[in-house]
Amino acid sequence: MPARSSGPSAAPVADHPRARSDRPDQAASLATSASIAASLSDDVRSLYDTKLKDLFVHFHQNPELSFKEDKTAKRLGDELEALGYTMHRGIGGTGLVALLENGPGPTVMFRADMDGLPVEEKSGLPYASEATQLDWDGNRVPVMHACGHDVHITSLVGTAKLMADRKEQWSGTLMLLGQPAEERVAGARVMMEDGLWDRVGQPDFAMAFHVTSALPTGSIAAPPTAAYSGADTVDIMIKGIGAHGASPHTGVDPIVLGSQIVMGLQTVVSRNLAPRRPGVITVGSFHSGTKHNIISDAAKLQLTVRSESPEDRQLLLEGIERVQWRLNSNSVFTVPPKFKNEGFSFLAKFKISCKRFDVLGSEV
Repeated sequence: MPARSSGPSAAPVADHPRARSDRPDQAASLATSASIAASLSDDVRSLYDTKLKDLFVHFHQNPELSFKEDKTAKRLGDELEALGYTMHRGIGGTGLVALLENGPGPTVMFRADMDGLPVEEKSGLPYASEATQLDWDGNRVPVMHACGHDVHITSLVGTAKLMADRKEQWSGTLMLLGQPAEERVAGARVMMEDGLWDRVGQPDFAMAFHVTSALPTGSIAAPPTAAYSGADTVDIMIKGIGAHGASPHTGVDPIVLGSQIVMGLQTVVSRNLAPRRPGVITVGSFHSGTKHNIISDAAKLQLTVRSESPEDRQLLLEGIERVQWRLNSNSVFTVPPKFKNEGFSFLAKFKISCKRFDVLGSEV
């Protein structure tokens, strides 16, 4: 970047006294750092061409769902173990930690998530995923690394290799963590509940990164504040009364109630959150029924909620609950809403049970 000038007499940066080093040791240190950086860059390119490219393709073509990352965890663990790392597997199910001790110093952790999503890949790439897997409800679904976790775990292996080859340049303990079920906002909590720090020790520093298509290839962004929002997952279960599609008056249609809830949720952010405070409520899934002419007896909504502060998080979650109560004119909650707190990421489940009444108000 060109130096800024405050006027015609401003000296170029290179000629400024503060930009020059009159101490030979500083100059030598800068030269050494530049040499190390150049060597590292060359090694990264070579490692990608000879190893990481094929490993990425393997991970991309073989994605697995949250808490079902058995083959992914095994391959990742085997790769790290082959590089001389001490492995701790099966933490919180498929979670794993690899340790490389290298003398005195801090313990630094790098984390990568492993799970894919129930999404059909339509990229047209020659290495596109064709994988399918039974989901948590027993349905066979397509699976894809649609959120870049294949990049994350491939990079973890690359980090492991480069750090192991440069042990003379650092001192301390390197901890590499493979996390399950990031997409379900639950994997980290489950690893903690399984005694993560008791089993491998607690790091002094922890780092992670997330690939994004929002930046030019080769760019790295490190914002001084949180890079991503807090995430909450909310399930809304609606219990109706089934009926024939030609006789809707004999049942209670959960799809109608669910649709009203979906539309009502659109006002929670726009009419409750201050305009300059970001927040998101997205209904990503709405499932009900199996046939054209049958009114189902149940519906399920799946939401993701994003917020930037604990206060806004509470506002949005309370708004979701309030919308349901307001729109639930033909139904009642048989079970009060239950919130399962997972820190700033949690799972909330609501259940609604509908009761049908005739015009006189007596229960049918």
